[in-house]
Amino acid sequence: MYKLLFIIFLITFSMGSKSWGQEKLLIPDGTWYGNLAVGGEVHCNGNLKSIKIINNIVTVKGLDIGGPLNYKFTVGKDKYANRLFKINNITTHYKFIYNRVDNTITLSFYGACGGKETFKQKDSLIAKKADLDIKSIIKFSEDICKEIGLEENKNYYDKCVLTLIKNFNTF
Repeated sequence: MYKLLFIIFLITFSMGSKSWGQEKLLIPDGTWYGNLAVGGEVHCNGNLKSIKIINNIVTVKGLDIGGPLNYKFTVGKDKYANRLFKINNITTHYKFIYNRVDNTITLSFYGACGGKETFKQKDSLIAKKADLDIKSIIKFSEDICKEIGLEENKNYYDKCVLTLIKNFNTF
């Protein structure tokens, strides 16, 4: 009799306790970067660049045919947004996996659209580019143009630097 009551108590406690079930769903706040090219049917074309998480609310940012893409959903909720991802008016199934060991997020699409990418947090210059002043942006752009070998041709080098400065917020 006492064993049965203990088992019932244990089952009731484990079902009602937030400390067991919901603690595993918490993902630390931050931004993860990657480059997920979504393909498949003609209308599936898209490119996802970053995943930002604040209080288990996930925002996926990228581009699709219609322009900028900002898709939001809440981790652990059983809602439409947690099962289907909308790209160019097509909804496709997806898997969102957080790996605590590597601190990475894997986002994969299956169904009408397909693609898979592992997003990682970065402490690099690109990840912190919003905090840069114009001198740092120019230096960063010059370094990229030198690295790809345009330093010999002054005309191409100048065009490269100006193009990177102009489009700095999109890469």
